[in-house]
Amino acid sequence: MKPDPQDDGQGAGSLRELAEKRLRPTPALSQEPASREQLQHELGVYRYELEMQNEALCLSQIKLEEARDRYIDLFESAPIGYLILNRDGVVTQCNHVAAGLLSSEQEQLNSHRFTNHVFPADEECWQHYFIALLNSAGPLGRQVRLKSRDGSILNVAISGVAQCASGTDGDVLITLTDITALKNLESELAERTEEADARASALAAAERFSRAVVDSLLCRLCVIDGQGEVVASNKAWQDFARGHGESTGCSTKCIGCLAIPWAIPCWPASTSEAVEKAIAEMQAGRRMNYTLEFDCREDGHVHWYLLQISRFSCEGPVRLVLAYYDITERKLTQQRLEETAERLKQLTLHLDSVREEQNALIARELHDELGANLTMLKLGIATVADQARGSAEIKSRLDDLLAKADTALQVVRRVSSSLRPATLDTLGLVATIRWYSGQFSATTGIATTVRLPDYVRLSPAGSTTVFRIIQEGLTNVARHAEASRATINVRKHAGETPDQSVLVVRLVDNGKGFVESAPQPRDAFGVMGMRERANSLGGSLAIRSEPGRGTRLTLCIPLAS
Repeated sequence: MKPDPQDDGQGAGSLRELAEKRLRPTPALSQEPASREQLQHELGVYRYELEMQNEALCLSQIKLEEARDRYIDLFESAPIGYLILNRDGVVTQCNHVAAGLLSSEQEQLNSHRFTNHVFPADEECWQHYFIALLNSAGPLGRQVRLKSRDGSILNVAISGVAQCASGTDGDVLITLTDITALKNLESELAERTEEADARASALAAAERFSRAVVDSLLCRLCVIDGQGEVVASNKAWQDFARGHGESTGCSTKCIGCLAIPWAIPCWPASTSEAVEKAIAEMQAGRRMNYTLEFDCREDGHVHWYLLQISRFSCEGPVRLVLAYYDITERKLTQQRLEETAERLKQLTLHLDSVREEQNALIARELHDELGANLTMLKLGIATVADQARGSAEIKSRLDDLLAKADTALQVVRRVSSSLRPATLDTLGLVATIRWYSGQFSATTGIATTVRLPDYVRLSPAGSTTVFRIIQEGLTNVARHAEASRATINVRKHAGETPDQSVLVVRLVDNGKGFVESAPQPRDAFGVMGMRERANSLGGSLAIRSEPGRGTRLTLCIPLAS
C-alpha cells in the first residue's frame, strides 16, 4: 500500500527515507538475487513507513483532542455568553453563561430560534441586525433587551460575525455581555444628572431671587472679607458708589464707604477707633455683631444712619455683612414724638398743678367761707334753740336743724381735706401722712403702721407729689389688695453731696399680690399717674409683687426737689 502523496507529503517522504535507511541491506548479508532482495526491501520499507504513519496519526489525533478540549474549556469557561446560530437564526450551540443569562438549560436553547428570547419591543431591531450581520464581512455590534424564562429583562451587548461571505452557507458566532448593571448605572446616572440639573436650576433661581431681594433693599449693603475688601454689594450700594465717582464701591469721602468703614469723615476719632476695634474683633471671631447710630451733615442737612455689622455664622472664609440704613425719617419722627410726649408731660404737670391749685382754692373756700358760714349757722340755731325752751316742738325742729348743720360742716371738712389737706400747707408732709393714715385706717379697717422722720423739707410741689402717691397707693390697697395690714416707711438717705440725697418712701401691704408680667388694664391710670408724678421730680417709682406675698411700692425722689 502506497501512501497518499496529498497527505503531508513532506512528512511521508521523510518517513520513507528513514525507513529505507533503516532497512538498507549490508553487503555481507546480500546473497540472494537482486530482484528478490529489491522486492523484500520495498515491502519492508512500505511496512515500516505505514507503522510510522500510524504512529504520527495517533499523535496528531491526540493533539487534536487536546485542542478540542481546550476549545471546549475556553468556550464553556468564558465570562461572557457564546452562541452559534445558523443562517436561519436557530441556536446550534451555546455555552452555560449564555444559558444562565436566559435562565435556561443549554439543551433547551439548542434548536430554538434566538428571536424567541428577544424582548418584543426589540425584535425588529434584532432582525435588522441579524440580516446586516449575514451580509457583513466583519464583526458587528448592537445592544438589545432579552427576556429570560423567569420574566426578567436583561440588557445585553451583542457582538457577532458570520463565518463565511454573503450568499454561502455558514454559522454565525454571537457573544452576549450582560450590561444590565451598566444600564442601571446609566439610568441612575441620568436620573441623578437630571436631579442635579433640576437642583442647579433651582439653585440658580434661588440665587436670582436672593439677588433680587438683596437689590430691592433700600439700605446700602455689602460684604467684606477678612482684609476689609468688598466682595459683594447690592444695587443701592453700587448706585451710591457710582454717584460718588467710585466704581468699586469704595469712597474716602462718602458716608457709605464700607471698604474702610472706620474712615467716615463725619465720625470723631473715638467713634472711628471703636468701629475699627469692633471689626477687628469680628474678623478674629471674638465678636458676632456690632451696631452704631450716627449723624452726618450732607448738603447742609443732618442725616441719621444706622450701621449694622454681622459676621457669617457658617464655616468658611471670614465674611462680614455691613448695612447702612438711612433712619433720618425715623429719627425725625422719634424727635417729634419725644417733643410731643414732653409737651404732653408738661401739659399733664401743668394740669396737675392747676388742679392742685384749684383744689387748694376750693378747699380754702369750703373751709374758710362755707365752713365759717355753717359754723355761724350752727351757733345761730343753737342760740335760738336755747331761747325757745318753752316750745318743745320748736325745740325739736331746731335740734334737727342743728344736727343737719353739724353734718354739713363735717361734709365740708371731709371734702376740703380730700381736695387738699390743710395740714399739708400748714403742718407739713410728715404730719399730713400721719393724719391721713389714721383717717385711712378708720375708714377702711386696714391697720396702718407709719414710720416717719421728724421732718422732711421739700418744695410744695414735692410734698404734694409724695402725698398724692401715698394717697393713691393706699387707695389701691383698699380697692385691690384684700389686705389687713399696711406699712408706710419714710426715710431720708444722705448722699455724698446734698444734691444726691434722696427721700425713700415704701408702702408695703400683706395682700394677695399679683403677677408682675401680667398685662396691665388699659384703664390703669393710677399707677401711670404715680410714675409721671415721680418722673416730674426726677425720681423713680418701682412696684414689686408676688401672688400671695403682697405688694411693695418704692418711691425715690431727690430731696433737692
